[in-house]
Amino acid sequence: MATKSNVMKIAAILIFFAVFAGSATAQESGFGGRAIAWDYIYVDAVHGNDNNEGSTPGTAFATIRKGIEAAVDGDTVLVYPGIYQDEINFLGKALVVQGVVLGAAGIPVLENPDDYAVSFYNGEGPDSVLKNFIIKNNFMAIFIAGSSPTLSNLTIVDNLFGIEASDGSDPDISNIIFWNNIYSDLFGCQAQYSRLSDASEGRGNIDIDPLFVDPDNGDYHLRSNRGRYWPEHDVWVLDRLTSPCLDGGDPNAEVLEEPIPNGNRINMGAYGGTAQASLSPYEPTGLPSQAFNPSPADGDVEVDLNVILRWIPGGNASSHDVYFGRGIPGQPLALVFMGNQTGNLFDPGMLAANTTYFWRIDEVNANGKRTGVLWKFTTGASTAPPPKGRTCFVAETDVWVDGALVSISKVAQGQINCGEKSFGKVQEVQEHQGTFECYDVLLKSGNSIGVAGNHYFLTESGQWLALRNLKAGTKLQTPKGSIGITSVTKRPAPYIGNVYNLNIAGSDRYLVGKDAIIVRDY
Repeated sequence: MATKSNVMKIAAILIFFAVFAGSATAQESGFGGRAIAWDYIYVDAVHGNDNNEGSTPGTAFATIRKGIEAAVDGDTVLVYPGIYQDEINFLGKALVVQGVVLGAAGIPVLENPDDYAVSFYNGEGPDSVLKNFIIKNNFMAIFIAGSSPTLSNLTIVDNLFGIEASDGSDPDISNIIFWNNIYSDLFGCQAQYSRLSDASEGRGNIDIDPLFVDPDNGDYHLRSNRGRYWPEHDVWVLDRLTSPCLDGGDPNAEVLEEPIPNGNRINMGAYGGTAQASLSPYEPTGLPSQAFNPSPADGDVEVDLNVILRWIPGGNASSHDVYFGRGIPGQPLALVFMGNQTGNLFDPGMLAANTTYFWRIDEVNANGKRTGVLWKFTTGASTAPPPKGRTCFVAETDVWVDGALVSISKVAQGQINCGEKSFGKVQEVQEHQGTFECYDVLLKSGNSIGVAGNHYFLTESGQWLALRNLKAGTKLQTPKGSIGITSVTKRPAPYIGNVYNLNIAGSDRYLVGKDAIIVRDY
């Protein structure tokens, strides 16, 4: 029978050999590294030395390159404030390379003029993480090829290029402030919950001034009317303005060391998640909460071209400001204010096929407005022309029948034509009586068309657009070419009376107004 004394002796022998084997293995790793993780490697450009071992703050390396070489998978390389001018290469390792915030010294800066600040081209994956750095004055901030690292809470400013990804790379990029990068912020990749010059690609992005404190003198803290750190005097002060990047990061990310109040949401930029993160702003009490649960869901694809937008109102909201816009590659996103309404449904009219649209609902009550989340969806292919019979024209609208202008209310039969081109024979006149919203479409010719509701017009590009999607500058098709719109104006009072539409045998269109604008039949 084994005794307690024997068991203890055997255990001691096993521990000895385990330690011996580990010590021997530690000498075999590449790049001067170790086989057993120390967990943390320290780098300090100001006080470190590359002849140190890097295992404590007091024995820190001087360069990030040396720290990465000494590290093994699973380590975190902690980088103290200073300017680092050597190119960072993760060497294919699954490491966290993280900047450390330290009092008035601030946060580390990666500055490698005329070259890359950081490169990933050794197959790095999501466990290769770069965070909490200012990256400035480089040819390119971050170059990625055949790799998919995680990049978060960086401030990327004053570079020629921001981040470029190629060769099948799929980096996870979030909570980053891009500012004043000369040629581009991103190429071959997308960011989310970040400040960009073009916010139309990616979820949760914004494109407005981040309101740095003093970027000309290297202070990239964010302004806050509730408090932000002032490194020059090592105190917290109040600003009159507040950065839109506060509480703007990924809502699923932890706030980490951000001081309270932090809105329970991480800030964008290098200081996000650190003890020097600017405080969440004061805001009026009693504001409504954000609208949520959009339909179509955020990011949906193959959405029907005739979709009706729906959402669940935020608590305490009395009305909703609706914003809607179309993403155009290479151009900044421009959301159009579609109006304030009490209902939680919005009809954008017939949409274009295979197109990405963006929308936002700002919730409003007597205490003010709560800005909503930017949602997007992409339509599917066009499988059919827009539906007929949705709305009509007022009685005084002229249409072309048998080569002459006739009031739509007096049409009985005849051919729809203007000049030599014929569109078919009038088969039926549809008539409705009631109260209708009415719009006047003023054309460049000076002629105007009165529309009851949301009729469809054929544009110069060959797409059918609903009235609500028409705006100044849109060009409408006619049999002889196209004509631009000067304005689309809603009449202050509803139209009461009869409205009309035509059904054309063998066609889907007829001609309206002196300019012979092509519209959809019912």
